Amino acid sequence: MTNSAHEIAKWFIKQGYDQPKNTFDGNMKLQKLLFFSQLIHAAKYGEVLFSEEMRAFENGTVINSVRLDYKNSYYELVEEAQDFEISDNEEVLKTLKNTVEIFGDMSAKELSHLNHELESWKVPYYESLTPIPGVYSKEKNIVNPYNEVFLKDVEKVRDMLEVYEDNGDYECEVINGISFYYYSEEVTFTDEIVSMLENLDCPDSSYFITYDEEQGYIIS
Repeated sequence: MTNSAHEIAKWFIKQGYDQPKNTFDGNMKLQKLLFFSQLIHAAKYGEVLFSEEMRAFENGTVINSVRLDYKNSYYELVEEAQDFEISDNEEVLKTLKNTVEIFGDMSAKELSHLNHELESWKVPYYESLTPIPGVYSKEKNIVNPYNEVFLKDVEKVRDMLEVYEDNGDYECEVINGISFYYYSEEVTFTDEIVSMLENLDCPDSSYFITYDEEQGYIIS
């Protein structure tokens, strides 16, 4: 049994992750957390977290019913969120915990950029563009959580989660859509390291970085 996207959104709002609150960016961050929680749940458990329609818009994937509620009825939604308790389904709670641990500290723009790296956004978005700016073909910008394109992104997220679960207490830096995990006491992300990683040819979606005094930086 799935939760509704509104219920998942209320959980994120109650935990304070729609930052900055009651703004365009706060709404956008909420949308991206919903989308990444959908991917994480599918990667961990092989099923969708919520069944509401997802669409590919300019700033990323959107659950439009939640977006409009946040935009038009923010205070009512927040009031409902304060009294809301998510189901005690252990799988759902693990998914939400993973989502905020990995993505919760990112800004709306960072999450939007990461969303843009995924084929499940790219394919329907570019297929839906019309000659009129800001107008999309409603038949073509649907993000289908059951098609091959989405499932390939689920595989990328599954790889990322394996790194996450194997390495525990770490930091994460996302560069060109690739997740680089590291221990902050061991690795400092200088401009030199970022430049190096930006120019790497990375076939996988996630890596772990360590530092050895003899070998230097090791990416695995």
